[in-house]
Amino acid sequence: MSVEKRVFNQLFKESKTELSTQKIELNLNSDFDKILNDSKNIKSILIKSDAIAQSASKMFEKANKEAIDVKKIYLSSKKEIEKLEKDLNRSFNELFKKSKELGVDIKKVPAYLAFDKAGDLLKDAFKDNQKIFNLVSQYL
Repeated sequence: MSVEKRVFNQLFKESKTELSTQKIELNLNSDFDKILNDSKNIKSILIKSDAIAQSASKMFEKANKEAIDVKKIYLSSKKEIEKLEKDLNRSFNELFKKSKELGVDIKKVPAYLAFDKAGDLLKDAFKDNQKIFNLVSQYL
């Protein structure tokens, strides 16, 4: 082989190697660019998610405080309803005794109508109180 051919072969060999190296570097750069862009997208999503989570956390905290307040109201109302039921039953027993002593039909005494309405209202109040408590009790 002539010296000239060997020099050309050597030159082409080095050029091919250089081109191959540049091609690999270009491929790696595009891989890194894609990873960088994907990382930026994930970071952006996580920043938005963090803001949503912070907001949700504040709402849950507020809801929990309100649920605790509702529980206090429930317990207070329950005691009051129970007290009123006892008072109602005691008053009914007195009314029943007096109407029996006088020989009057208890259902015709005006106080009986008030007793009947009060009893219905207390039953409704008890149901409403329990319904409201059931709504929030799962969060306590």
